[in-house]
Amino acid sequence: AGLPFGSVFKHFSVLALHAIAWNAPAIGLLTATVGIVDIAIQGLLLGALLPRLGERGVIVSGIVTQAIGLLGLALVASLIAEPWLFIVGTLALAAGQGAATATMDGVLSNSVGDDEQGWLAGPTQSLSSAIGIVAPLAAGALYSQLTHAAPYWLGLAMMIAAVAVIARAHFPSAAREPDAAELAAQ
Repeated sequence: AGLPFGSVFKHFSVLALHAIAWNAPAIGLLTATVGIVDIAIQGLLLGALLPRLGERGVIVSGIVTQAIGLLGLALVASLIAEPWLFIVGTLALAAGQGAATATMDGVLSNSVGDDEQGWLAGPTQSLSSAIGIVAPLAAGALYSQLTHAAPYWLGLAMMIAAVAVIARAHFPSAAREPDAAELAAQ
């Protein structure tokens, strides 16, 4: 889930300049709003979503929300260069990323004992750093050499694949998924 987000948010300002002719203050305002959305999702909303949807539900919902955002951005880059669609796509991508990533981090942390947390955190952070290097380079190459929409379409395909994998993944967490009766009662 990190690869599409990492590539898109390094290049979304370029898309804003090319597709909808935004200026630096407008791009900065949207970037700040992305940060506010991320704080709201992780700081406020996750506490309500996790008991209702469970970890898998939150992760899948977050990835689907990211896919919707990437679809919106791909459409902005290729067919519908509208500021409202750019804003909706960007904020959906940010909201989904905030929910999915924070929850996946929790699942990973719960999958190992207290004495293994550092062992898990090191490789996880290294992978995240590597994605932060590779993703923008790949997105830039796709954007400039293929089509402006290519990084977003590829990200959408990756999100669809991620949903298929997560839907079948085993979650070793102590947190329990709600059953159908509990969901119906809420």
